[in-house]
Amino acid sequence: HTFCHLLRKELWENEDLAAASYHLKHPLIAKPNFIVKMKSGKPRKAVQEALSSLKKQSKELRAQLSKLA
Repeated sequence: HTFCHLLRKELWENEDLAAASYHLKHPLIAKPNFIVKMKSGKPRKAVQEALSSLKKQSKELRAQLSKLA
């Protein structure tokens, strides 16, 4: 659920988003099913942008953590 929740939350940062949610049939073995609806634009592009943003945030976090070590 952790990554799915992060992705869903990041999708909600998009102003053109109408709805974003996910569903897991089983928390350990199921693949998540995402529901992404847009006011305008393409859902796949919104997901790609959200993933890119999360990747950037992850790199920034790693850089900050390496300064602590």
